[in-house]
Amino acid sequence: MEILQFDDSTILKDPPILKDPTTLKDSAKMKTYAMKTYAFELSGEHETLPRSEALELLEIYSSEHREIAFYDQCLIVAAQDLVVSALGERLAMTHRIIEVMAVCDANLDALAEAASGLMIPQKRYRVRAKRIKDAKPGADVVEREVGRILFRRGFKADLENPEIILRAIITGGKIILGQEATITDRSSYEARRPHLKPFFHPGVLMPRMARALVNLSLARPGERMIDPFAGTGGILVEACLIGIEGIGIEVQKRLVKGAVCNVQGLDCCLITGDAKRLQILVQGYGDPFYARYYAKADAHRARANALDCTCL
Repeated sequence: MEILQFDDSTILKDPPILKDPTTLKDSAKMKTYAMKTYAFELSGEHETLPRSEALELLEIYSSEHREIAFYDQCLIVAAQDLVVSALGERLAMTHRIIEVMAVCDANLDALAEAASGLMIPQKRYRVRAKRIKDAKPGADVVEREVGRILFRRGFKADLENPEIILRAIITGGKIILGQEATITDRSSYEARRPHLKPFFHPGVLMPRMARALVNLSLARPGERMIDPFAGTGGILVEACLIGIEGIGIEVQKRLVKGAVCNVQGLDCCLITGDAKRLQILVQGYGDPFYARYYAKADAHRARANALDCTCL
């Protein structure tokens, strides 16, 4: 079995059940064999946030994970018990996740060798490639070469109704090949752009950025998150949509009234008050503006009177 090297880390080309664990040199490699390898095709809208968001959510949706490699707009990890579908529904700055089958140098000879060894079921397939920025070779060249090799091996392509989708990411002098595990619905964020909401105020966060901040907090469905500078409720909306109870504090009454319209029907409490006078205990994660909150909602409403503010 081939193990592709990334500096001092390892990634499995085809990780089956290990029959003889004694052949491994250390426990770290034994754990690697028990994990599956995934590549996150990251968005290019920020240099560091997409990677950070993915790594934070792996803490929630996998029992164990470790980063293997990071290229331009591509993060490769080994993860165990990863709930891919739930992770994909929550991610904001990832286009798709693929289960990695091979990683090779970005040239046609290496690609042909990798495609020749792909272990895929006898199902109708479609190949799609993504070239990151000016990486070489081109996406169409990669698609044709993989298709050529698979055709010679007896596989049938189906561009209209494929049973499996093979994905290639061309970046950082490498080609990452694998089967598409999930694709994120980024169009839903476009439908929630600030100017399309019932109440609009200039200078607010875009929905994908707001969701990424929620994800960086490591808040889980069923927990509560407090936003002490709620504004028009953009962060609260994204939190509530993934099952987190939102609690927002905003000093401007006009914004609070507008935010009430934006969070209509969501599990959310809005408080008009000054966050600087907030006397409840919160636990911050990364950005002090955003934190998780473990008291009951009733306690928040009780505190509202002490803060001389109004809870809506």
